[in-house]
Amino acid sequence: ENLPEDISFSLNTTVLKVTSEKTANLSDGRQIKFDQLIWAAGCREISAGALPIAGTRPKGVYTAGQMQALINLHNYKPEGPVVILGSGDIGLIMAKQLTEMGLPVTLVEKKTACGGLSRNRSCLKEYSIPLLCDATIAEVCGYPDLEAVVLTDGKVLPCKTLLIAVGLVP
Repeated sequence: ENLPEDISFSLNTTVLKVTSEKTANLSDGRQIKFDQLIWAAGCREISAGALPIAGTRPKGVYTAGQMQALINLHNYKPEGPVVILGSGDIGLIMAKQLTEMGLPVTLVEKKTACGGLSRNRSCLKEYSIPLLCDATIAEVCGYPDLEAVVLTDGKVLPCKTLLIAVGLVP
């Protein structure tokens, strides 16, 4: 379906205030009147740098979204074994995809149970993917390449790839 011709777009700006009179104050100093307003603010992934994880920042640490783009758009195959921090939907989707690529995967989840939808959780049983709950990563080891992660309980998981799948920030 075609969009009406009278739609205007404001890129690289944000809405600072919306009034009950259907007026929006924009970050570029403009004030606009509207009948309908679509605010597409976007989001970004939480990265390893935003988490309290000790150690180095070696090659092999990615967000889940970065790895999806590398695999799906650039035919990249990461090295295994793989540890995924977070068991929400994106972590589970990546666990399934990486397992199907022949890589050993372990999920680490800070909460007491898996966080994803049941249709995504089913990959844990179907592919025998280990899920370690009540744990998180305390330290990243290795430089210049990732060698292992240390969990808060002291358990060491050897790995060549770490995916951070702990959520989004608007």
